[in-house]
Amino acid sequence: MTRIFAPLFFLFLTSFATAQIGLNGRYVLNDAENWTVPQVDGSASPDLLGKGFAVGIDYWFRFKDVRIEFLPELNYAQYKTTIARQNIETEAKMYSLLFNTNIYFLDMSGDCLCPTFYQEGPTLQKGLHLQISPGLHYFDGSIIGANDSANSSSLTYSIGAGLGFDLGFSKYLTITPIAGIRYFPGIKWEAITEFYPEDGLISVAEESSLLQYSAGIRIGLRFGE
Repeated sequence: MTRIFAPLFFLFLTSFATAQIGLNGRYVLNDAENWTVPQVDGSASPDLLGKGFAVGIDYWFRFKDVRIEFLPELNYAQYKTTIARQNIETEAKMYSLLFNTNIYFLDMSGDCLCPTFYQEGPTLQKGLHLQISPGLHYFDGSIIGANDSANSSSLTYSIGAGLGFDLGFSKYLTITPIAGIRYFPGIKWEAITEFYPEDGLISVAEESSLLQYSAGIRIGLRFGE
């Protein structure tokens, strides 16, 4: 996948003169189907991946004649949780390359000179957009017990989608609230089997699909004319 993303990134990077740098932060909830700890008393099963935050930096560019915009992004995320009953803590870090694509479906042929809706026009029409976001990820997960710990890492990929709404405060500043979901077909976390082996009283699979729900804000800063 890196052989696909890298050439596209540099091709677009050298094809457009104006750019916008973006910084974003999101709160993330994780739903990993196979990474829950069964409870013998029937109570809710704790999620081993937990919840956390993600931060990223992106580079903005776009087509000249249609409002489809590209924001390749470097992203860092961290998730933690505690399984108090078993005295276990988990920490997972994710380093990601995302190729975000914003589609302004209500204003596809709108004015392309500004990456915000600062120019005249209906607010909803110019600001609302759908984001499609394929991703490549390096996952690093740790499990820490009272007397032992285990760590493992893996590469994986995902596809994300979301809705954003640009608030153009000036020609050079855009603030965008955005909410989205992201799906990982499978992530390997081999360290899990150190604490929850397949032949143990409590067993947890080392691989799971993952669905993420996130909400946050992007701050876009535009440079140049």
